[in-house]
Amino acid sequence: MIKVRQLFINLLVKEVVKTIYFEASVSRLYFTLDLINMESDLYILVKHSDLYRRNNTNEILTQIVDSKSSKCCVTMYNKTYE
Repeated sequence: MIKVRQLFINLLVKEVVKTIYFEASVSRLYFTLDLINMESDLYILVKHSDLYRRNNTNEILTQIVDSKSSKCCVTMYNKTYE
């Protein structure tokens, strides 16, 4: 839990962090990475991942790293094609 606390401190204003950490119940964290001009072979290497590819070039458009038992979800979008 200490790593989550430090992450909040680094990302948010301390007053907001205090409220979230001491008053809210955090059951799951979602991280989104929006990448422009993403390398064609850039992806997160894990066992459970969904890759969505562009039909004509097979480039990765989106990757979702998630599982029902995990307390974290990471989504990576290739913003070049939006």
